[in-house]
Amino acid sequence: DVTVMASRPDCAPMEVAAANGEDIVYMTIGQNTALEVPLKGKRYTNLTGTDELRALIQAVVSGRFEETVWRKRGHIVRSIGKIWLEGQYDVQPLVVRRYDLFGSLLAPFLGRGTESQDRYLPYNIDLGNVTSEPVA
Repeated sequence: DVTVMASRPDCAPMEVAAANGEDIVYMTIGQNTALEVPLKGKRYTNLTGTDELRALIQAVVSGRFEETVWRKRGHIVRSIGKIWLEGQYDVQPLVVRRYDLFGSLLAPFLGRGTESQDRYLPYNIDLGNVTSEPVA
């Protein structure tokens, strides 16, 4: 697993995980946006192989991700994540909807909910500090 945490709280946190021998990479972005990206590509874009994964990560790191989250009593019951891929600011973003079945079933009993929308900022990455050494 790789977790990318920006040094500023207004940048989207991102976790990327893959099990040995599996052909799917799991991405969690922001508070509740989840993607399953096949290593062969072409699930969310027309890109093949790891180019699709790279494009999704680059969009998040570049600040082209926003997320709307609905909560009831502090529990996330729904979210919509939007990712604008390189060169697609003028077109429809990739939209990822996620519903929590348990939270949605309880929603009528949890009272009035709240909605928050976050437009995340770009990461400031200093590639001079990146190493290929494993972290203990």
